[in-house]
Amino acid sequence: MIKIEINQQDGKKIEEAKLKKIVERTLGAVGVKNAAVSIAVIGDEEMKKMNNFYRGKNKTTDVLSFTYESYKSGFKKPLFGEIVICYPQAVRQAKQQKHGVVEEIKMLLVHGALHLAGYDHEKSLKEAGIMEDLQNKMVKLLNS
Repeated sequence: MIKIEINQQDGKKIEEAKLKKIVERTLGAVGVKNAAVSIAVIGDEEMKKMNNFYRGKNKTTDVLSFTYESYKSGFKKPLFGEIVICYPQAVRQAKQQKHGVVEEIKMLLVHGALHLAGYDHEKSLKEAGIMEDLQNKMVKLLNS
């Protein structure tokens, strides 16, 4: 069972059922059957503080993911993690990409969920390619 908690602190409220569906389907597609995930939607200043504290980058970012217990696919213990999205950054990126904010948040949630499941585009070019392919497939699947 995948349990999801949502805290939308910033921006226009997005239907919680949509947010849950995105994360549930993404995690399910990569074999995660048992998880507890928190989703937070926050503003620029809070995201900048978090990005600086956790990554040493004193600027806002679009999404951060935190796995609170190491997760390996195939193990029976559940995945515990959090996905934090910066709403104003999602708005800016949606404008740049010429699509809606909900579509951008969908991509950020898929990206964050893949990180929780152990994928990391910063490890290597090979990992980046694998993660990008999965992300594109999931977004396409969610759009159908």
